[in-house]
Amino acid sequence: MTGEARKPPEVIPIGYSKTIYTDTNYNYLGSEGADYRVGSDFNIPETAKTHAAGILYKEVIYVSKLNKSKIGTSTLSYVLEPDTSATVLLKMVQDDKDLSGAIMQQNTVVFKMTTAGELTRVSEFSVVSGDPKDGLNDITNIKY
Repeated sequence: MTGEARKPPEVIPIGYSKTIYTDTNYNYLGSEGADYRVGSDFNIPETAKTHAAGILYKEVIYVSKLNKSKIGTSTLSYVLEPDTSATVLLKMVQDDKDLSGAIMQQNTVVFKMTTAGELTRVSEFSVVSGDPKDGLNDITNIKY
């Protein structure tokens, strides 16, 4: 992924790549990008009803694939919220925590889901804990 962030008069280039690892059934095993993550407790329910909630998977976060110093954990959870008679909102929240349990980053993605299982992305919201330079959180809010 490449792009840019604009904070006039600055233009900041953005570049990021990530490798996602799965087993032969496409179950998530982990990823490698800015850090190295190993997934566990992978659980996607076959059926769910409105107000259902749970954890989809957990990860251990390491500095890199070569440097397996643990720096935190991540949990991806979900909840199905009522929307219309034919749709629900699937809200997925990923909390990345450091070793003390403090949230380093929280990402929330919302999809509209039909009874047939079709998904339409509705929004994304991300908060990255304070930048050491200024102590401010980085916030991204996208509506589709």
